[in-house]
Amino acid sequence: MSVNATFDETANVNVGETLRLAREAKGLTQQDLAQELCLQINQIDAIERDIINNLPELPFAVGFVRTMAAHLGLDSNALVTEFRAAHNMTDIPAPKVQDALVPRQRSNISLWATLAALVALVVLWTWFGSAASGATPVTNTAIVAVDPDASLLERIQSRPPLDLVADAKSD
Repeated sequence: MSVNATFDETANVNVGETLRLAREAKGLTQQDLAQELCLQINQIDAIERDIINNLPELPFAVGFVRTMAAHLGLDSNALVTEFRAAHNMTDIPAPKVQDALVPRQRSNISLWATLAALVALVVLWTWFGSAASGATPVTNTAIVAVDPDASLLERIQSRPPLDLVADAKSD
């Protein structure tokens, strides 16, 4: 007996029993199904035994039924419709899958405001930061030709001496 045939042949059986038969036909235990679907064993047991008092709110139970049915290869929409009818949930509309998949539109105002604030901070830091530090730009730099084959000691010795006293007096 195939899994799809299980649902058709058990039209007089409740949703929980149909799910149990499909699970057993696939050779899965409640623990196996719980691990594969990230559900608790007591939730699977409550759905299979149709004890809704042991389940969270009914919309969650509907989601469990839908997930279990789809995982077991059954018609999840038909089972959810039957589950809703069995528990007087026919007046609650089923969610539209397309609406859940549409990405939410974000406001670009906060993005632009954050970007403008960052640019303003960089400009202010550059403007006031260089003046407040008291740093003077280096203007008297000497370019010295260095022999690339010379050792480090020879390079240091070939540099002209720094006149620190003259630089200090000029400030």
